Amino acid sequence: MRALRDADYGGSKALDPVVRVLNERAAQIEVTWARQDSQGREFQRVRVLYLAARTDAGWRTVASVILAS
Repeated sequence: MRALRDADYGGSKALDPVVRVLNERAAQIEVTWARQDSQGREFQRVRVLYLAARTDAGWRTVASVILAS
């Protein structure tokens, strides 16, 4: 729990992103996030799947799910 409390999500690194264009208004993005604590030490890697939609204001995430490792 301490690692999560001390997490620096702004310092997380996106590893091996895969973008799949579904059509002109939707995309699927799969990426592994390397989470770091406030000292810059990696403590967790999570694989996340995002569904993004294009709106008049630009792209936005409409759904996301953490994938099982």
